[in-house]
Amino acid sequence: MQSWHKNRMWMLSEARVPAVVNDASRAMLLKLYGGTYIDLDAITLRPLPNGTNWLSRVDDLLINSAVANFRARHPFLQDITNRIPKAYHPASCCSIGPDLFTQQLAANCPENITIPTSANPDRYEYCQDIIIYPRKFFYPIHYGIGKDKLDSLFRVGEGLGPSFISTTKAYSVHLFHSLSHRRALDMKDDSILVEVAKRNCPRIFSLLLERNRTL
Repeated sequence: MQSWHKNRMWMLSEARVPAVVNDASRAMLLKLYGGTYIDLDAITLRPLPNGTNWLSRVDDLLINSAVANFRARHPFLQDITNRIPKAYHPASCCSIGPDLFTQQLAANCPENITIPTSANPDRYEYCQDIIIYPRKFFYPIHYGIGKDKLDSLFRVGEGLGPSFISTTKAYSVHLFHSLSHRRALDMKDDSILVEVAKRNCPRIFSLLLERNRTL
């Protein structure tokens, strides 16, 4: 990793530098210090799970590390950081992020972690002392294209926000900032995103409402 950083290998794909550096730094910091990592575009809905060493599926193909918890010096993270220099592919968005985490888990526990998953979408997966949560707990709204996917965060006039809040069991909802950052919502709408912000970021929500700003 030291040589990879020193040689600025992450500069091979200038457009992806922030994401690549974030993926590498996240893995290294969790390995060294342990604790909980949460992407800035994830909004927590309730207290995160107790215990350590957990990740979540983002879909049938990938296990993501955008919300994760590990103890310091976990051997799995040592495997990840060891593989980053060779796994890095400048043409890929996720070569040292979800791709690498999923591949390493499948390599360590081929009977439990499959690509794509053969597990029931509501079933937890396990790799030694690591828990992989089903998608619904951290990525209840998928990033794909479609009425029931990322676009549903922003739809108004359908009461989706209150309905989502009253039924979801998710610990967080992910905004997938790179795909959603150009969208704006009126603070008085009934969308899922507005309802989540109202209930879980009340001070910021009130400030935006007071200043008549969009979300």
